Order: sequence, then C-alpha cells, then structure tokens
Amino acid sequence: MTLQLFGSLTSPFVRHCRIALLQLGHPWEFRETDYGTSAKLSPAQRVPFFQDGELTLTDSSVILQAIREKGGGRFLPGLAEAQRYHLANCVLDSAVNLFLLAKNGRTPDNTPYLARQQARVDTGLEALDTADLSFDSTPDDSLLRIGCLVAWAVYRKRFTVEHHGGLTALMQHLENVDRFRETAPPLA
Repeated sequence: MTLQLFGSLTSPFVRHCRIALLQLGHPWEFRETDYGTSAKLSPAQRVPFFQDGELTLTDSSVILQAIREKGGGRFLPGLAEAQRYHLANCVLDSAVNLFLLAKNGRTPDNTPYLARQQARVDTGLEALDTADLSFDSTPDDSLLRIGCLVAWAVYRKRFTVEHHGGLTALMQHLENVDRFRETAPPLA
C-alpha cells in the first residue's frame, strides 16, 4: 500500500513531512485536507496525519520518526538536535496560535495569553539564532524544522529574520537544498 500524507501545502508541519518523504524515495501520495476533513479523520483534529497500511499517525514528530526509521535512519539522534527541534516546535506552535487567533481579532495587545505567546516567539528565535545551525550537505530534522518555521513565518508575513544572522544564513543554505526548495508553499 502507498504511504499517504494528509495536510495542507501551506502547513510548515506538513512541509517537513513532505521533505522527509521525498528524501525517503518510496512511493507516497499527498492528500490535500481541510479543517473539516482532518476533524473527521484524525483524533488530533489537525494536520498532518499519515497512513501506512493499517498504521495511522497523527503528529508530525512521530510521522517524521516513522519515515526516518522506514529509511533505516534515526530521528533526532542527539540532545543538540532534539533541543533545536523542540524549541523550533515551541516557537512554531506559538506563532501558529498567534496567526490563527489574529483572524478573530485577538492579538498580543488585547490578550495577555497572546502577549506571552509573542514573547515566546521572540525569545525562541533569539535562542535558535545563536544555536549551531551549520550542516554539510544534508540538514538534520532540527534544521529542517527551523527552516520550515522561518519560511512559513515569512510566507504568512508573521515575522522576518533579517536581524538574526544565524537564521538568515541557515535559510540561505536551505534554499540550495533541492527537497526544501521543492516543497515551498504555492505563491498566493
């Protein structure tokens, strides 16, 4: 049976899974999915979710782990990679919450909880900017997650990293990685 990834082409979580599946090289199929469909088909009621035969996975981190293991690799093999990955996830979760709630008029200016989320984004970006973001030819999953975060933020006009030299350099390197470039969200 063909591997199936369900999600949106604009989701940074889905993008990371798409990159991993392209790197894997096995046949797979992408199923564009909206909020209603994900609420019906995934107990997490969000994207991505993934099917491999009878196996259904409902979080991008475990999907990535399954893909890496299927290819004989390891997901987040060390503490440094895990720290970068999970910090990027924290920033991404906060940034997505801010983005979605802004559509309903909720902003850091009028909601104390969102002010904390904005602070989390700001301090998280500062910490990521000073982390070791170097790679030779193939970025690890922590660097791909950071790249998906930054690319999504720029795409959604949430923030830029022009004042973050380390993140800017990482993005310049990632733009030369075929699978990263190929999975960019469609132009609006």
